[in-house]
Amino acid sequence: MDPIESRRGKFRNAMARLGAAANVITSNGPAGRCGITATAVCSVSDTPPTLLVCLNRSSAMNQVFKRMAICASTCSMPNRKCRRGCLPA
Repeated sequence: MDPIESRRGKFRNAMARLGAAANVITSNGPAGRCGITATAVCSVSDTPPTLLVCLNRSSAMNQVFKRMAICASTCSMPNRKCRRGCLPA
């Protein structure tokens, strides 16, 4: 393994252990009701209220959430019920 690949692997392993808030992102738009659990969420502005939610381009949810109004709820660790509907089985 070359040094760059080694560093990438170490970085990925470190990021996999990084704690982050669980956010349930939902929408009820033309495509119907849907939701995901996301950790890549941050505030951008309060005027107007704007969030940046990162989704993988290959995710089926990517097209569903594009240009849609969303609701974001941040869940505490003990509140697993909040996330249950969006986590994989």
